[in-house]
Amino acid sequence: MDSQDQVRFLTPWTLLLPVGGGRVLTAVGSGGKSALLDRLYRHYRAEGFSVLWTQTVDHAPPTGLMARSNSAPLDELRKEFRHHAALFVAGERDAEGRARGLSAQRVEELRRALAPDVVLVEAQARRDRAALAELGPPEWPEPVHLVFAVAGLQEVGRIRSHGTEGALRPELSEEGDQPLRIRTQDVLRRFTAPGGLLDLVPQGVPCLPFLAGLGSFRDLDGMFELVATLWEDARVKAVLLGELTGQERIDAAEEAAAAPLGGAPHLSGERVYALYPSRLDEVSE
Repeated sequence: MDSQDQVRFLTPWTLLLPVGGGRVLTAVGSGGKSALLDRLYRHYRAEGFSVLWTQTVDHAPPTGLMARSNSAPLDELRKEFRHHAALFVAGERDAEGRARGLSAQRVEELRRALAPDVVLVEAQARRDRAALAELGPPEWPEPVHLVFAVAGLQEVGRIRSHGTEGALRPELSEEGDQPLRIRTQDVLRRFTAPGGLLDLVPQGVPCLPFLAGLGSFRDLDGMFELVATLWEDARVKAVLLGELTGQERIDAAEEAAAAPLGGAPHLSGERVYALYPSRLDEVSE
């Protein structure tokens, strides 16, 4: 059977998302993590759910969202949340504009005190600026109900690099005359290698791999092989593909003509696709 025949699409992709109940959705990886959290935030708010957004690692805070410092009294945070139904809470900002991450215990305290429908948590930070950047260890909240493991397909074809004395240097072939480029298999290994993203997901927690940067990706055969390999992990029931950055490049006419998915106007022009294995549609006799 052709690899593409093993694939089915779920429309809209947001059918995969849990609904309310204080569920904690956590994002790890790099190459689209913050953009995905923003997409999740906008979806839940458009659906009328209250959202607490926070982080367990140091990271730049999102823009355009009511933000409060973790040092604010809990009663004040509760009052703000009741009024706005959405709040970003993290520690103080450092000189580079990053907000300090909160402990897992503090995230759970906020979840219980504010009683949001959904909690969004950024739980892993980059260590360098290189393509396929080295990542710090995840700082998991507790509990975790769903993990989004993110990698950027836009990195495929870019020159591999590493940090040297504060600068980025290209990685060269063994002959030392040609720079090495990132391949689809390199993105796959980010998930499947020992100590990779799938290895790090807490036991028993479902995981949705999210492959961002689809708009610049051209390796179609490699994409289906990548997706099929990710499905070999029992916790992965579906894989998300999407274009979360560079939305200004979307042709205005195409966007205007796009019908809202699932009857939801806020999904109009959506460029996120959920793929699942066709075997899940098979009904056993």
